[in-house]
Amino acid sequence: MKTSSFFKPFVVTAASLLFAGACLAQTPGMSGMEAVMTKLFGENKSFTATVEMSITDTNGNQIMSMPTVMLQLDGKMRSEIDMEKMKGSAFPPGAVDQMKAMGMNRTITIMRPDTKTMTMIYPGLTSYVQMPIPKEQADALNSEPKMEKVELGKETVDGHACVKNKITITDVNGKKQDITVWNATDMKNFPLKMQITNPTGGDIVILYKNIKFEKPDAKLFEPPADYTKYASQMELMQKVMQKQMGGAKP
Repeated sequence: MKTSSFFKPFVVTAASLLFAGACLAQTPGMSGMEAVMTKLFGENKSFTATVEMSITDTNGNQIMSMPTVMLQLDGKMRSEIDMEKMKGSAFPPGAVDQMKAMGMNRTITIMRPDTKTMTMIYPGLTSYVQMPIPKEQADALNSEPKMEKVELGKETVDGHACVKNKITITDVNGKKQDITVWNATDMKNFPLKMQITNPTGGDIVILYKNIKFEKPDAKLFEPPADYTKYASQMELMQKVMQKQMGGAKP
């Protein structure tokens, strides 16, 4: 589909936010190393939580904050993002308003290591995109990485007594990542807070709140049966742009 010059900035903004949503819906993304990071939950295989994630630049200035709802069920992961609640200088002016106008401001991401699929759901469009998990990511989810832990001390986080640990993760390809983790001693050593140094500079800080150790409904890890399925983000974007220009409805 050829897009008019009037809509090009609109498409670029939408595409960039879609990419950001897909990446940041995980913890904090889902490349091979971040997939390995899911091992930090240990025996806490099933839970629900609200997540506060912030990203700072090399000077310590916050460039993005993003609240997320996270659910995990025996290795299956679901993250819910409302872009209207995201803040920071990382977004172009008016970008979130554009996403809302397109019906794409709310995003639900489901990761299924058992079926090796990732599903991006857009309630505002009653549509979803389902795709295979990239091989590097799938291998990381199914691997048992080397993890070295050094205790740094004890601190209280959000009212919970925690052991502060430096954890060095080495994946199957030899890639290493240092993560500072605050494990809550009164919550099955749940990693209540994580701090990761961004390879490009700055830090990513993730704080878990309202944690409930209950199994979420298995239906939440399936796309709604009455939603329209698309094979790729590009295919969905084309339908959305057609709608914006008075064409077909997604």
